[in-house]
Amino acid sequence: MNGSKSRSRQRAREARKQQRAVQIAAMSGREKNVWTIIGIVLVALAVFGLVRACSSSHDGGSAGAAKTTPTSSASRLCSEGEKVVHKDFAVAKEGALRDGPKGTASTVQMNVGTEKVDAPLEAGSTVRQLCRAGDWSKVHVLTAPKEFQPLEGWVPTSSLRKVGVTAQGRRIYEAADFDWPAGSKPFRGALLAVMNRIMQDNPACEALDTDNLVANKRGKQTVYSVPCWSEGDLQSFDFTAADATNRRSFAPVSPMGKLDAIAACKQ
Repeated sequence: MNGSKSRSRQRAREARKQQRAVQIAAMSGREKNVWTIIGIVLVALAVFGLVRACSSSHDGGSAGAAKTTPTSSASRLCSEGEKVVHKDFAVAKEGALRDGPKGTASTVQMNVGTEKVDAPLEAGSTVRQLCRAGDWSKVHVLTAPKEFQPLEGWVPTSSLRKVGVTAQGRRIYEAADFDWPAGSKPFRGALLAVMNRIMQDNPACEALDTDNLVANKRGKQTVYSVPCWSEGDLQSFDFTAADATNRRSFAPVSPMGKLDAIAACKQ
């Protein structure tokens, strides 16, 4: 019986890794074209905003629409008697997701091909603690591919590891969280600082894919890439160790707002 469960978990892990690899490969293949198109669109929107602002600046135009902050689908209500929480944790040790807050509860199942297997909870995964009941926590696995979302279940609270967070509640990663590529040791402090900046600059980024930090040579320069999870999708960020000191921003590029366009028009 234990052997059967072990094989099921292994198949689930392999399926998740294959799906993640497919997402990363597809993302890498489309990345240049996609970002080129996005850049063209953003420039067009900025110019459009500038033209509209200039045409209306003499009419006392009002401020643009207020910005909205992305919300996570992981925000779900807990049952009566369960403590509601909303904190991110790292998984300290591999285990299984269960349907209820007890060790005898059924394991959460996921579809892999034509069969259902136990959903694995891999060490190092990032989870969002939704509810607490006694010594158990209901979690939402942020680092699961979109095809398996929403992936939620109960785990012993003792299997979760606290992580540092900023005043805004954003996770602060440590060196031990990453599977580092060869040759990166002398630069890990700088690389870690950059990856935490990526996390802070992007509100939609729920977790970094710490198992897939890669390094590529581009001429004499080593460029690193780390994927970011957002609602089961991946976005890749390229950076170098030098970005730790040049204060490069990784924030999403937004079209020029109306007030900014008016100010630019008057200059």
